[in-house]
This record gives sequence, C-alpha cells and structure tokens, in this order.
Amino acid sequence: MNELKRIAGRIRDEFNALRATFGQANGVATLNASGKLPDSQLSLSGKTTDALAEGSTNRYFTDARAQNALATSLAAKQDISEKGTANGYASLDSSGTVPSAQLPAAATNSRVGEIGIFITSTPPQGVVYFNRASLSRTSYADLWAWVQNHPELYDDTGTDKQKFGPGDDSTTFELPDWKGIGVRGAGTSSAFQKANGNYYDGGNLLDVLLDGLKDHRHYVSGYVYYGNSTFWIYYSGTGHPNEAVTQTYTAGPASNSSGDPRSTDENRGVTVAIHWGIRYE
Repeated sequence: MNELKRIAGRIRDEFNALRATFGQANGVATLNASGKLPDSQLSLSGKTTDALAEGSTNRYFTDARAQNALATSLAAKQDISEKGTANGYASLDSSGTVPSAQLPAAATNSRVGEIGIFITSTPPQGVVYFNRASLSRTSYADLWAWVQNHPELYDDTGTDKQKFGPGDDSTTFELPDWKGIGVRGAGTSSAFQKANGNYYDGGNLLDVLLDGLKDHRHYVSGYVYYGNSTFWIYYSGTGHPNEAVTQTYTAGPASNSSGDPRSTDENRGVTVAIHWGIRYE
C-alpha cells in the first residue's frame, strides 16, 4: 500500500510540473474557454493589423477578377485564333453585337418590284397600286432604289404618266397610272402578222398606244356620174329623178344575224376591271 501511495505522489508531482508550463515560453500551448488558442499564444501577437497590400502574387479575390480569369481560361481552351474566322466562331465588337463582316449577305430573293394583278379595293400588305399617287422616297426607300435601278421605267419630266414620275424632285416620287388601260407585249412579234402582212408591234417598253380604228371602207349602190373633178351618186331603181344627191346619213351599227352591236365611244373587246400593283417590300 505504501508503494502505491509513493507512485501516485510521483505522478501528481510530474503533472503539477507539466501544468506549470501551460501557456509559458517553451511550455505547452493551452486552449481558452472557446476551445481556441488565445492571441497571446499565437506568433502574430503584437504584429500590425493593417490590410495586406496587394502585390503581383497576393491579390484580393473579386467577382470581376474571377470572371476575367474564367474568360482567360476559356479563351485558352477555345483557341482564340479561331474567333471571327472562317469555320471558327463569331465574336462580338465593342457594342456587344456581331459585326456586319461576320453576318451572311442579305437575301437576294427580294420581292420588291414584282408586278401583279389584284382584285381588292385596297392594296394588300407590301403592295401599292398604279394610280399616280406620290410616295415618300424615305418611307418607300426600297421601291425608290428599285426605280432608280431601272431608268427605262422612269420619266424625270413627269410627262409619261405610264412610267414612274419625279414627284416633287426631292422627297417624293410618283407611281405610274395604269387605270382604265390594258397591256400589250412590248416589241415587234416575229410570229404573228396583221392582214396587211406587217407583224404586230406593241411599241417600246411602257409606250402607250392610244385607241384607233382599222382602216376600212363602205359601199353604196346607185348610179355614178363622173365630172371633171367630182362625181355624183344618183338614186338607183325606177321612178326616181335623174339628179345629183348630196346627203349625210347617220345610223347605228348593225350586223345581220350577229345581234345588235353596242354603241360606245371606243373600240374595245370584253374586259374585267382589275388593279395593277407593285410590291415595295
């Protein structure tokens, strides 16, 4: 029993000696009540608390720097030499948009300038009718550019109203007027001939051929007396005086069994009214 007491005493003495070194120089570090080393036992104790200045190798971590680092890393992965090149990938300019040099060419299948027949009282979207209206050269810029590219369809004097006109010579231009007239193929036919052997001729492009009546003659029956420079027609048959007659006789057209012709102020075939129009977009 005495030996056990002696051993316990020695253990207590050793522990007390060790405890005496807790938190002391060359001793044993201890934890505070929060379970952490106190500042007094840290090697930075007493050093400056100023913010660490940035250098080439020690820099603060920010969102901007993280994004820049990521962009740099991606550029290295994507091979920056392929940016904006054929078979590469598109790049953005300083405005954040793809530059025009990297965009495909504009479509060449534009419908501007297409002529058509329309049967609605108001033009469909993208169409204007040939009614001699004045249009803005700015609002209808594509159509105005098309007209300028076809000078044969434009009359800068405004006289040939079947063509596009100059408008106010500054901000507007005029549409052709095709109301009330028909169309005919331009140029001289090489296949079809008239009764006199000449080939049908529609004239130059956008020429207007006004109405006309084919040359013809009428016959009357009676006796004819020839004088020196004139002749007279006498009544035929019996019981009429043998004298010269000067007389004007007007009657409506007639045609045996073909029906009663309609009297009008023009020669025409049967027609149906439509609108001629042109696409401006």
